[in-house]
Amino acid sequence: MDPSHYTEYRPLMFSIAYRMTGSVNDAEDIVQEAFLRAGKDGKDADAESPKAYLATRVLRRHLAPRASHRDLRA
Repeated sequence: MDPSHYTEYRPLMFSIAYRMTGSVNDAEDIVQEAFLRAGKDGKDADAESPKAYLATRVLRRHLAPRASHRDLRA
């Protein structure tokens, strides 16, 4: 992952995560994990829009625990 992506897109990713969680700590965790996973995947370099790719990572990270929680109730 290009380090400039973190600097450029972190405020946007944080604002998305914060609106979803309402918690600064949770939002920071989601953003950090999204960037770490994106760096491991290396797919952001192939993405047409790194901004859209990273926003999707944040959304998926937030929704993942909820989906597994729903699965447990079923």
